[in-house]
Amino acid sequence: MNDDPMNQNGNNNINVDMNFFNHLPFIRVNGHLVSLIDLSDEHIVKMNDMEKQDYIRTAQQLYATVFDI
Repeated sequence: MNDDPMNQNGNNNINVDMNFFNHLPFIRVNGHLVSLIDLSDEHIVKMNDMEKQDYIRTAQQLYATVFDI
């Protein structure tokens, strides 16, 4: 196996553990739970103020965890 992060074509090889997506938090949108992976702009406009605050806090925590800041 080639451990070089660049393959022969010069493309980056990126490995993503698909279990990562199964463990993303759910966010409440208009009283319903939506997976963070499925969340889009159309969901955000339906959030009340408390749901938006929860979404922002969750996103900040996830960002800090993933990027270890």
